[in-house]
Amino acid sequence: MEFVNLKTELREKTGKCFARELRRNELIPGIVYGKGVEPVMLSVKKSDLDTVRKASKTRQVFVTIESDSDKLNGRTAMIAELQMDPLTYNYKHVDLYEVSTERKVKVRVPVITKGLAEGVDLGGMLQIIRRELEIVCKPQDVPEFIELDVTSLGWGDAIHVSDVEIEGDIEIPYDVNFTVVTVLSPKGASDEEEEGEETEEGEETEAANEEASE
Repeated sequence: MEFVNLKTELREKTGKCFARELRRNELIPGIVYGKGVEPVMLSVKKSDLDTVRKASKTRQVFVTIESDSDKLNGRTAMIAELQMDPLTYNYKHVDLYEVSTERKVKVRVPVITKGLAEGVDLGGMLQIIRRELEIVCKPQDVPEFIELDVTSLGWGDAIHVSDVEIEGDIEIPYDVNFTVVTVLSPKGASDEEEEGEETEEGEETEAANEEASE
């Protein structure tokens, strides 16, 4: 993962009226903050924000801030929150959280699967329960995705979070060993199994009744 350069300008004014004026001029108000550092207000061009989001290879966008202001220039951060208008989907505000390449951060990474599951080949259905997993690692170690090999999964088999292995100094924090991916059996097969169990139970009961009558 690489940091993408983001051009910004120092912002000194605040307030809703000023924020609306910025947005009318294709500028998005924002702020950069972090642990033990003083928050600094800024603004960024909408086009530049679009560019860094598209340039990032990961869901979580990490940036190196470029600015004429010494308060901003050279700082590394991740986009912590990007507020958008629910109707127009236009940017309203961007929050940048300052990070260090030497300090681990918590981010979410997409889950993708590899291979054709045996259960799917027999008519079952692959179900991805968690499409993202939370990981903890240094910013430069964030992977584009977590790939899970599902080839050996049969009906009812699953991959749990404790089964997921990632190379490098990356942790997956969890309190409960939840399911990430599973293979569902075909409905018809499930019905046949239930009918088979009912038939066996019926035969056993009938046999027991015959023995009792003898």
